Amino acid sequence: MENIYTGKTLEAALAAAEKELGIKKDEFTYEILEYPSKGFLGIGAKPSKIKVFYEESPEKMIENYIDGLFALCGVSGYKTTISTEGEYINVQVDGEEASLFVTKQFDTVEAMQMLISLSLNKETDKHYKVSLNINDYKEKTKIRLEALAMKIAGQVEKSHRKVTLNAMSSYQRRIIHSKLQEVENITTFSVGEEPNRKVVIAYNGPDAEKKPRKFTPPNISDKKGDYKKGGKKGGKPRGDRKPKEFVPQETPADVKPFFPIYKPEDKQ
Repeated sequence: MENIYTGKTLEAALAAAEKELGIKKDEFTYEILEYPSKGFLGIGAKPSKIKVFYEESPEKMIENYIDGLFALCGVSGYKTTISTEGEYINVQVDGEEASLFVTKQFDTVEAMQMLISLSLNKETDKHYKVSLNINDYKEKTKIRLEALAMKIAGQVEKSHRKVTLNAMSSYQRRIIHSKLQEVENITTFSVGEEPNRKVVIAYNGPDAEKKPRKFTPPNISDKKGDYKKGGKKGGKPRGDRKPKEFVPQETPADVKPFFPIYKPEDKQ
C-alpha cells in the first residue's frame, strides 16, 4: 500500500507517516517526490513531499474497517482490542453504543465477522480466521445456550422423545453440540440447510430402540367377548340375528292374581 505525506522538512514528513501508520520509519520505504524549499523571503516556500510504501498489518486493517463501519452507523465511544495467534485473530469491541450491533440471534455480529474476514483475506491474500466479540456477548450467549441444552436434555431423557430446537447459527450450534457431547444417554445432530439449520437433541440410552409409549384409549369390545361379532365369542353377528316373535302367555285358571279384580257382578 502507499500514501503521500508532506511536512516542512523531510523529517517532519516522515514523522507524519509514522504517526498515521502507527509504525516506525524503518518498517516502510519511501520515495522523495519534492524537497523542501524556503523560497525567497518566505515567498514560494514548498514543503517536503514523500510517497510511503508499506504493508499494513492485519490488526491495523481490521481496526480501520471497524472504524469505517461504525462511523457509517453513527457509533462512537468504543474501544477495540485485537490479539493475534498465528492465523487466528480475536477482536474485542467494548462500548455502550456498540450494543447496537448485538441481537438475540447473534446474526449481526456474525455477519460483521464474515465481512471483516473476507476483506482481510482479500487484501492480504492469506486465510485468517477472525473472531469478533462485542461487549462480551459471546460469553453471555454461551452461558444461556448451555443452560438451555441441559434443560432440554433432561426432558428428552425422561420422555425418550427427541426435541428440535429453533434455527441457530453455526457458532450457536457448536455450543449445544459441545455441551451435550459427554452427557450420558443423549446425542445431538443438525438438520436442515442454512440459514434454517437446527439442532436435534435425542435420547440414545440402552433402550433407545424401544418406541416411546403412546396413550391408547381402551376398547370396550375387548373386555368381554367380541361384541362386534356377537354377544359372545364365536356367536353370530348381530346383523344375522332375527328378532324373536312375541307370543302372549295365558295365565292358568288356578293361579290367582295378587291384586283384587273388580267385576260388575260384585255390586249386586
